[in-house]
Amino acid sequence: MLEGAVRETREETGLEIAAERVIYVHEVIHRLSPPGATERRVRQVDFYVLASSYAGEIRTADPAFLDAGFVSRDDLRSAAAYPPMLEDLF
Repeated sequence: MLEGAVRETREETGLEIAAERVIYVHEVIHRLSPPGATERRVRQVDFYVLASSYAGEIRTADPAFLDAGFVSRDDLRSAAAYPPMLEDLF
């Protein structure tokens, strides 16, 4: 899992991270039922990983990213966290 976090971070941002541990797991079952179709369920599991360090510069080619950057600890304290259960960790 940690190797996957390192790989995905590199692919999505260009950063090399040192992934330490999983800090949160979020699981949800979606019920999908397009008109006229039989309902099906899709299981989604998100893993949140703590990184202790990084190297490189942020690069994002995906147009879905509106902005990417780093914030100070003081700015992070006033920001909304997602999922909210992680606010205490920040």
